[in-house]
Amino acid sequence: MSIASTIVAEANELKTFPHVALKICQLTGAENTSVKELEDLLRVDPVLVSRLLRMVNSAYYGLRHPAESVAKAIVYLGMKNLRNVVMLDAIRGSFLSTSGGSSFSSERLFLHATAVGTCAQLVARRIYGLPGEDAFLAGILHDIGLMIEAQVRPDQLQQAVDRFVAGDGGLPVLEHSVIGTDHCEIGAFLAESWQFPPEIGEVIRCHHEEPARMEELGQTRGFVLIAEHIAAASGYEEFEGKVEAPGKLLESHFHDRSEDYRLLAETFAEEMKKAEALFQN
Repeated sequence: MSIASTIVAEANELKTFPHVALKICQLTGAENTSVKELEDLLRVDPVLVSRLLRMVNSAYYGLRHPAESVAKAIVYLGMKNLRNVVMLDAIRGSFLSTSGGSSFSSERLFLHATAVGTCAQLVARRIYGLPGEDAFLAGILHDIGLMIEAQVRPDQLQQAVDRFVAGDGGLPVLEHSVIGTDHCEIGAFLAESWQFPPEIGEVIRCHHEEPARMEELGQTRGFVLIAEHIAAASGYEEFEGKVEAPGKLLESHFHDRSEDYRLLAETFAEEMKKAEALFQN
């Protein structure tokens, strides 16, 4: 058994990730899933339905007409957006209470994940003209390995983060030296065990690596990479005060599309105000 799988197993013993959320994610990835199947599954958890409708009807999603039922929420948002709302709620419920350390906190990690998901979807839509629902999911999940480590290896994670913030090297390398694995490996293993699309696991595994070719920035992995830098530069970094400079490829991309990203940054700021207001309630 790998160290990553051992850590995931320990985390599962502490707190089981909501079954309904995982099943929703799997159903929305399957062909011929009906609205009724999703509705019937959600009805198993009335508390989740209540939270879900509150989130869907918030300013964050900006529906013209309130969704009064789960069926209407699915129709208004679409299956993948519904999946994203459910997963965001599940992550918040499972990991937000995790204690942090002097260099990080569960609240900061959750807000960072929300920011990256929100921004990745904006990048997909505004820069590349793609829907972006999968980019949102990959964005909110990209650091889930850190959330797992914070649960079961808090002291070791704190040591690695302190060294990272001090400039001793890249975070995955430092995690390996202290923990024997890193949050990318843990998150990718978790995504595979949850039967998520392989693309999501690959994004989680590689989100600290800059692509070799400019064309790769137009894929989900690229959207998340771009979003991470924008989120951090906008004050939504994982660890307070630690903002890494983009690599040469990404720097060139930002330069070539500077006006597009200036406009995107304005929209992103507005969307995050809505998101922060939502989670303060």
